[in-house]
Amino acid sequence: MPRTLPRTLQKNWTLPLLLAAGIALLAPPAFAQHGPMHGDAGTPAMSGGMPGGMHGGMHGKDHQLAPHNAAVHFLKMSGMLELNDPQTARLIKMRDQWIADHSVHEAQLQAAQADLQRALFAPDLDAKRVEALLTTVGGLEGTLWRAFVAQLGEIKGMLTADQKTRLTQMHHR
Repeated sequence: MPRTLPRTLQKNWTLPLLLAAGIALLAPPAFAQHGPMHGDAGTPAMSGGMPGGMHGGMHGKDHQLAPHNAAVHFLKMSGMLELNDPQTARLIKMRDQWIADHSVHEAQLQAAQADLQRALFAPDLDAKRVEALLTTVGGLEGTLWRAFVAQLGEIKGMLTADQKTRLTQMHHR
């Protein structure tokens, strides 16, 4: 006997689309731990990176792109980019400011994503709970994306033309 969608889902395709997006968001590769390029030694909150390797980046094709503390990565690349002392000092301030401003958001996002994963894979799907969690995850991700873009723009704005060329070359490798 074929199963049909509940009436609420037959009338409103928004929730199924959001569920599909949520499942894609929580695919196993997104939870993979990344190598030493991602985050400093210490706890994720101290590093400014997303817990569980969720912060991704553009350091490999297998990584998920997600908002994160970009200053951490630029500090690790300081030798390759030949950053000067004032640039390094500015990046340290930016890294620390990110941690102060966004550690709570990152922890909340990690918790909401874990709750969403449990809700999606529970024996019975509570559509209202999933929809509320998707709203929470989306709001937190939006906050972090805007902060990431602002920080990355500030970082790139302080680089010299030569440093930008080196950065582009590094990303193409």
